[in-house]
Amino acid sequence: MNPLNSNITNRQKKTTVSAASSQQRSPITLDSTGYNDLLDEIKSYMRGLLDSQTESIRQGIAEIKNAIESQNQRLDQLEARISLLETKPENIQPPSTIASYIESTVAELQAKIADRDQALLSNDVEVAGCSEEVDENCTRLVVTLSKRLGVDLDEKDIVFAGRVGPMRKADTDSAPGLPRPLVVRLTRRAPRDALLQAARKRGVNTNDLKLPGPTRPLYINERLTRHNRLLFLKVKALARDAKLKYVWIRDAKIFVRQEQGKPRYRIHTESDFSKFFGNPHI
Repeated sequence: MNPLNSNITNRQKKTTVSAASSQQRSPITLDSTGYNDLLDEIKSYMRGLLDSQTESIRQGIAEIKNAIESQNQRLDQLEARISLLETKPENIQPPSTIASYIESTVAELQAKIADRDQALLSNDVEVAGCSEEVDENCTRLVVTLSKRLGVDLDEKDIVFAGRVGPMRKADTDSAPGLPRPLVVRLTRRAPRDALLQAARKRGVNTNDLKLPGPTRPLYINERLTRHNRLLFLKVKALARDAKLKYVWIRDAKIFVRQEQGKPRYRIHTESDFSKFFGNPHI
């Protein structure tokens, strides 16, 4: 090869390599718009990350604060209760007070039950002293009695009429035993009230009804439950000992009055008598 041509070829290769190396070493440059966009994107990402972390921390702090407040309230309540027990022992009711409260509550409930049971007999009357016969027709007997008292009563107004209680034995072999009470249930309250009012105004006896046996007066009264009947008997005995003049029943309620012009009192239970009149022996 010609030396001159060889030198020219070598110089051309060096020039090509130098140009390529110069191109590789040249730095990458960005224009101002691209740089600002990249910076804004980094700032936005960091701001979102910081906001999410801050919100999570705030929620955690709020939950801890609420738990602390709840525990503080419970501690305050416990301290108040302990303080009340330590400084005011008189507020603690003794067993006797609690027992007294229970007894009064039970008595009140019993009185309400007694009133309810009595209300079931609001259409009933009881006839005492009416001669008792075998195979008697009690319904017809009540109709006859009502007409004698001037009350227009028909058999259809009577739901039930019959004797109650066990048979009463005679005191002697020659004298018959006292008749059992005759209980009558009417369909409505009005005829029942009419019978009671007529019986208070006009007396009637067994002879008026042509009944067998000795002549006896007949008494028509409101029908009472066993509880009220026993209570009425006790109140009558107590009123007699206390020299009370008036003891009566109106609408199945027991009333007492010391004398004319004095207030009347309703007796619900046995203890009411001592409450009104100071008698401890019931």
